[in-house]
Amino acid sequence: MKKVLIAFTALIWFSLPGMAQAVKKADDKPKTVTAVKPVAAAKVVEMPKTAAKTPAAVKPVATTPAVAKPQAATTKTPIVLKKDGTPDKRYNTTPTPAGPVKKDGTPDMRYNKNKKGKSK
Repeated sequence: MKKVLIAFTALIWFSLPGMAQAVKKADDKPKTVTAVKPVAAAKVVEMPKTAAKTPAAVKPVATTPAVAKPQAATTKTPIVLKKDGTPDKRYNTTPTPAGPVKKDGTPDMRYNKNKKGKSK
């Protein structure tokens, strides 16, 4: 039994260095890179501006006094536009939440006032 254990140990001992990963040698050939064709610049197409058509002389059906609604414009911040007409992302235009807020200022979504469509 002693000879079997010695043979088994010798087999494992001499096979371990053979199981080590071999290191790949660096290639002496320089790598070739294919030339990339230049990409043509994208065309800028202007969208035609459509003027909103206004109906000609509409008669009011009923002459009831208009009920004044509270101004919602005071709660919203105005959208700052760039020269090209796109909104400027540098300015914070998020409205203030209606309900309780967390310590970092974000609305606390555990309350119904802060959930969309579920406020009571």
